[in-house]
Amino acid sequence: MRKRLSHISEVDFDRFLRFAAERPQIVSSGHMLQKLTIFNFVAPVVAWHAHENILEIGCGLGFHSALLTNYGHVTATELQVPGSFVAGDADIANDRAVVFETLAKGEVPFQFNDGQHLPFANGSFDLIFHNSVIEHVPDAAVFNRETARTLKPNGVVICITGTPALCRFRLVRDFLLRLPVILIASLVKEAGVTSRQGIARRLRALVPEGAQAPQPPPAVSTWYARLKHYVYCPAYNFLILDDLAKSAGIDRDAVLAAAHEHFRGSLWNRLRYYFTAQTHGQHYRDVWHEMSEWKLNRWRETFHSAGFDVVEIIPYRFHHLLEVTWSDRINSALYHWAAPLIERLDRVIPPGFSSEFILVARKR
Repeated sequence: MRKRLSHISEVDFDRFLRFAAERPQIVSSGHMLQKLTIFNFVAPVVAWHAHENILEIGCGLGFHSALLTNYGHVTATELQVPGSFVAGDADIANDRAVVFETLAKGEVPFQFNDGQHLPFANGSFDLIFHNSVIEHVPDAAVFNRETARTLKPNGVVICITGTPALCRFRLVRDFLLRLPVILIASLVKEAGVTSRQGIARRLRALVPEGAQAPQPPPAVSTWYARLKHYVYCPAYNFLILDDLAKSAGIDRDAVLAAAHEHFRGSLWNRLRYYFTAQTHGQHYRDVWHEMSEWKLNRWRETFHSAGFDVVEIIPYRFHHLLEVTWSDRINSALYHWAAPLIERLDRVIPPGFSSEFILVARKR
């Protein structure tokens, strides 16, 4: 039997898990349990601050927005292509509507935005919440200034993001421990044995007709980590092309043509690409750059420069200790059972030891 959570009512706990059990095509029970466990750490922070008008940025399917309706009037946003790093496809939109209709207490106004500007007037909200969003935006400082603009005076933002411990955990788990798998998968792609094509062939399909690689060629090898995001899902990561084009002083078509030329004639370059560790965020040069940007002091500076005072940092999630299996369901259950202990210790655990933390900042 699952343990109840201290800051989520038994009614909501059962209601949300029943939703997952009845609609596995929308969300698995393990993922829903994880969402509830995460929000259990967020709920008391929301309760401590003014929360009449709440905005969630990057709401995904909307489970946390639905839980936030227990505290005030909630508005939700998600980012939409073209020109953003998150796709708003029809299936997600339909599932989100079902979540809001079934689980939210009252209407949740929802709209897309371009990922750069929030479509709200100055001072619209008392509280803004975003979970695992800030590490994916092109410029965290710009993003924070935009959230500050839409907050009322003394308004609060609750941000969930990661630490270098999460980067190290992903590096070891997803790259070092899977080296044999990466090698086999790379050779299979190169041989064309399956439908999963190698990097050169995948890029060939993305290069616009007539596009020419610039001369002299740009340093494509410095693009590998970002190209992995783009090639995996071009629509979702469309802004990466703008980043690369700007840095190289060329246009988007030339970026793709240069990358294709770089890989087309060199097996060595293709193998280097396959063995490059992928970053979590799309706009980091490599995993080492990501680690340096995710230091706690860097996060503090990012919020301070945008007009916030960081009032609290709460360690709340420990992937490197609790995600010890390949099963999301088992890992979610481990995190759920560990949550009461984390709650008791979160004031004494150094935030940098956690994989993720909750940052609470007040608008100056």
